[in-house]
Amino acid sequence: MESDIVYLFQFHRTKLAPNSSPFCLKVETFLRYHKIPYKPIFTQFQRSKQGLLPFIVINGKEIFDSQIIINELENKFNLKPQLSSKDSAISQLTDKAIDNSLANQILYFKIIKNKNLYL
Repeated sequence: MESDIVYLFQFHRTKLAPNSSPFCLKVETFLRYHKIPYKPIFTQFQRSKQGLLPFIVINGKEIFDSQIIINELENKFNLKPQLSSKDSAISQLTDKAIDNSLANQILYFKIIKNKNLYL
């Protein structure tokens, strides 16, 4: 693996969306927005040591959980938020709402609404 390249382990892309996981999408969007060099690795079965996707490997270090990944990358690449305190609070609220709400809706749609697709 190359030095200072983020290897992003995530679910495969679909025809309808860049990624079926909001957590994978969040990390990839963060990487793209900040122009951090990364290589996506699409997998269904390979997981972090904690059993999670997404996870990254950078310089031999494995980091899991989308928010921990973002925090670690902010520190590593010295990224300073350009938001006011108010905008930062709104950003955090939006992030948590998406994590807690959108993920549940996706699971509902995939498992309950379309259960016949997986039988």
